[in-house]
Amino acid sequence: MRSLGLDVFRSLSIFVVVLAHTLYFFEPEYPVLVQFINNIGHWGVDFFFVLSGYLIGRIMIKMLQGKDETKKIGYFLIRRWLKTLPNYYLVLAFVFIFIDFPNDYLNYIFFLKGIIDSGPNIFGVSWSLFIEEIFYLVCTIVLYILFMSGTANIKQFLLTFCFFIILFSIGIRLLVYIIDPVTEYSGLFWRAYLRLDAPIFGLLLSVLKSYDTAAYKFLSQHKGKLFLIAIIFIGLSLDKHPNESMNPNHVVFVSSWGSAWFNNELFKNVFYFSASSIISTFLLVNFINFPLITNKKFDQFFSYISQSSYAVYLVHLLIIQRLLKADINLPISFRILLAYFLIYTISYFLFQYFEKPILAFRDRRFVL
Repeated sequence: MRSLGLDVFRSLSIFVVVLAHTLYFFEPEYPVLVQFINNIGHWGVDFFFVLSGYLIGRIMIKMLQGKDETKKIGYFLIRRWLKTLPNYYLVLAFVFIFIDFPNDYLNYIFFLKGIIDSGPNIFGVSWSLFIEEIFYLVCTIVLYILFMSGTANIKQFLLTFCFFIILFSIGIRLLVYIIDPVTEYSGLFWRAYLRLDAPIFGLLLSVLKSYDTAAYKFLSQHKGKLFLIAIIFIGLSLDKHPNESMNPNHVVFVSSWGSAWFNNELFKNVFYFSASSIISTFLLVNFINFPLITNKKFDQFFSYISQSSYAVYLVHLLIIQRLLKADINLPISFRILLAYFLIYTISYFLFQYFEKPILAFRDRRFVL
């Protein structure tokens, strides 16, 4: 059953990501502005991770509270794969055939790019898919353990699992930082094994809500304050990673406190990732119990944007990069309009005639 609030949150996420990458068109003239606002794109991906974890958590808890049918553990993973892999491999095949066929092509095929290699990426958004696929595998293992052990305290097990992954992720990032303290933030950002806590915070929120815990009641009662905290944190974070070569006359916003704090190497490379997931969770709380809106067109609009967001996510950066490299003598505004037209036209066909039929088959054949 679809939720308007979650559809709006996913629509917001994809809008933020596409907006951030679209700003590359302005980079020659407004480099600082582009870098400043481009940091918003990272937030859009964090929103996706947390939302994914929350939705997966709901599915897992529903399965665990139902009949003990271990065969559905396989169904759980197959459903995840049918949602993510066909689109990914179709677009990846296009990249290999028409854009570039890299020497490390196997890393893209077997989702190793973000594990054993964090170098140049010809399929820019693929790194986040690597994190998602690892998350699905880990959740499948957790389901298997819970079904096979027959434990009655599902809530306690899931809470322990969530906190373990969060602490493990922070610990492994801290270890990497200690071993190589000059490691760049971007080098850590793309590594899947360092970002496993990203969707776990959403899973944790799902557990807290499903079992009607005091913690979730507190979050729900103070969601307005949490929203304000999130907006302030996001605003301060946008000024990180300054580039001294950029023209200071182009700066439109300066947060000296935020810049100093968010550019602290220890915080930026170890704790910032978890902090951004917590902030994304604070925002998600505000969308879970979204105000009821009876406008059918409004509901249908966000439902479609939400459902097609994965197709948009896969193709948008490839299209923007092609237009940036193309020798097109058009004003920036027209190039941006052309980019959006191509993104949403191609993603429409990808979703409507490829992804949607596969999902329909999945829902018929692999019912949870």
